[in-house]
Amino acid sequence: MRYFWYSQKLLTTGVEEHKIDGCTIKIFDVEKTLVDCVKFRNKIGMDVVLEALKMYWKSRKTNLEKLFEYAKLFRVEKILKPIMETIVSG
Repeated sequence: MRYFWYSQKLLTTGVEEHKIDGCTIKIFDVEKTLVDCVKFRNKIGMDVVLEALKMYWKSRKTNLEKLFEYAKLFRVEKILKPIMETIVSG
C-alpha cells in the first residue's frame, strides 16, 4: 500500500459534482485527469498520455488556460508544454 499526501487545494482542484440517480458523486474534470496522466506518465505509458492529449485537442472542447493552470499547480508544466506545442502545430 502506498500513501500520498496532498494539500487541500491540490486535492480539490478540478473536482466536479454530478447527481446520478439522486446521489451526488465527485469526479475530476478532463483537464485534471490529463494532468494526472502526465504526472504519472512513467506508470501508465507515454503512448497513453499522447493519445489522451491528442483526443483532447481534437475534441474542440479544450480549455488550455485551465489545463496549464493545473499543470503549473501539479508541477508538470515543463513536460506538458512541448507536448501540446507539437500536437497543436501538427
